[in-house]
Amino acid sequence: MSNPEREYLKAGEAADLIGVGLDTIRNYAKQGLIPAYRTPGGKDLRFKRTDLDAAMIRVQPAEVA
Repeated sequence: MSNPEREYLKAGEAADLIGVGLDTIRNYAKQGLIPAYRTPGGKDLRFKRTDLDAAMIRVQPAEVA
């Protein structure tokens, strides 16, 4: 179970938060659409919660009347 107050999320947790798949969030990071941070040793990615919140605001579709 993840802690909702934790600042950095694992890739799977971040993908769940914004409603995309694991490969998609990794691709977003690779393309520079969402900042990602490597853990010591460089193996795993972490995503900052505030970066994910900002990304969700940028990609919200326009509401249809």
